[in-house]
Amino acid sequence: MPIPSNPKILDLKIHGVIGVEINSAEIVAKLQNKYDAVMIDINSPGGSVFEGIAIYNALKAYNAPKHVKITGLCASIASVIAMSGSTIEMTKNSMMMIHLPTSNANGNSSDLRREAEVLDQLKENIKNAYLTRLNKDVNLDEMLEKQTWISPDEAKDIGLCDLITDTTPINKFFDLSQFNYRVPQEILNKFDVKTAKNEDEEEDEEELDEETFFNKLKKFIMGYSNKNKELPMPEEKKITEEKPWEKEIEDLKKNCSESEKKLNDITVENVALKAKVAEYESSKEALNKSNRIASHKQFVDKLVSEGKVLPTGVEVICNVLESVNADEKAFNDYKAMLEGLPPIVKMDGHIASKEKAAEFVDGLPVDIGTKAKELHETYKNSGIRKTYGDCLKEAARSK
Repeated sequence: MPIPSNPKILDLKIHGVIGVEINSAEIVAKLQNKYDAVMIDINSPGGSVFEGIAIYNALKAYNAPKHVKITGLCASIASVIAMSGSTIEMTKNSMMMIHLPTSNANGNSSDLRREAEVLDQLKENIKNAYLTRLNKDVNLDEMLEKQTWISPDEAKDIGLCDLITDTTPINKFFDLSQFNYRVPQEILNKFDVKTAKNEDEEEDEEELDEETFFNKLKKFIMGYSNKNKELPMPEEKKITEEKPWEKEIEDLKKNCSESEKKLNDITVENVALKAKVAEYESSKEALNKSNRIASHKQFVDKLVSEGKVLPTGVEVICNVLESVNADEKAFNDYKAMLEGLPPIVKMDGHIASKEKAAEFVDGLPVDIGTKAKELHETYKNSGIRKTYGDCLKEAARSK
């Protein structure tokens, strides 16, 4: 692909938990603009599989070279996102982990059977992402079943990365006890926030002026020479000794004082009226929100009936639609992306049964989604990490 004389490059940092710190709607909105290349830096323990699949699909469909650089941990659904790259780079001190999709499902036997069917579907979708990169006959099912930690050398050997570059400092660590992972001690020493060591201090110091492949590639595309010059800062303006505004300030203070007294008088006289207005506005907003949520539900249910969305994703997608509702462009872009999805979640050729999807057209009640959003906000304010999926299940149990 020829390089434009003045190329545009999108830098995406996926540093954090998918669905908690990394929002698919924000990434999808950025990809609505035209770029000549996308550079994706990943350091993530994984997170929400549905958010991750949405990010993977958006990146995979984007018509431009995409270079993925793994600069720390790339586990679970984060490793699926990495598969969207045209090229994949891993630093020597990074690590990849793949496993079967998991669930903290509760409920009766019918609920659990339905959840198992969804997990089987997700397994096939995830497998297809890895199969686009694998170049060796490996037992992928066994690797997923065992929850396999893959070093850069192993990843390159089987095709899950293209090149390995020098060690770089890891810029973010994670509390891996929050995830249902079987984590070897050496992995905890590298990436867990409680036990991680700074390997850069333990290893021999490397030349700081050596450029990584990631930066060399970016400079090659951008033609960076002489573009990093800083503009001189303007000199601070000196305040003159003259202060002609002091009288004006005094007059303003006097006028403000008189206006404040009048305002207080009016406020006292209209307390009851303000209360009624507030009550009306609150009722109006609640009605508007209820109508919006119903509209989101109707839209997503239509996608389910068309086989474009899995039934268990209805409430999560509705919450995303509500969260970007105030941004008209992001809202319309996200809807357009959903409408453009192939039947069910399609990842390089796999299409699920529409008949099976039709069993879940009704999904969960809208009020569960509302309750889940409230729970998610409460947990977030309390410093407790919970995904939307966890909150949806808790909301459903409380019905």
